[in-house]
Amino acid sequence: MTRLRRRIAALALAAALGVAVLTPAATTTDAAFTDAEHANATLTAGTLSTPSSLSVTTCVRPLLGGVFMSVQYTLPAQPTGARVEWRVTTPISTFSVQPEVSTVSPGVYRASFRTGLIGSIESLLGVNVDFEPHTILPGTSWTSPFGQRVRYHAGLISGVSCTLL
Repeated sequence: MTRLRRRIAALALAAALGVAVLTPAATTTDAAFTDAEHANATLTAGTLSTPSSLSVTTCVRPLLGGVFMSVQYTLPAQPTGARVEWRVTTPISTFSVQPEVSTVSPGVYRASFRTGLIGSIESLLGVNVDFEPHTILPGTSWTSPFGQRVRYHAGLISGVSCTLL
């Protein structure tokens, strides 16, 4: 009987070693959390405001290098570095300008447009020139929508007019 016990013990040991060797190693898993978690946050998007409440304060026939039109507008505080740029559309081209800007009062500004040679020639031809403001933040793609348009017309016979469109 001692032999039988030894054989049974040897078989039990062999079976235990076989199970230990043949069992796959433990693998890592991603834990899944099933309890509900709630978070609250407030998000405020930054925007650039469009110049508004436009009014024309100067509207004269241009002299070479002189101010021919001044437009007053309101604009709330903007991010640092933001500025107002004006799109100018003529019958022959469209381009952007940054006129001289002065502060009238907090949040109220005046843009003064000076003419160059092209402006003088176009005024002699009696064409319409449209000015539209918008705010830009240089170095980014941030821009505001374009604001109200101002049409400048220096007619050959009819005189000079500036109209808010």
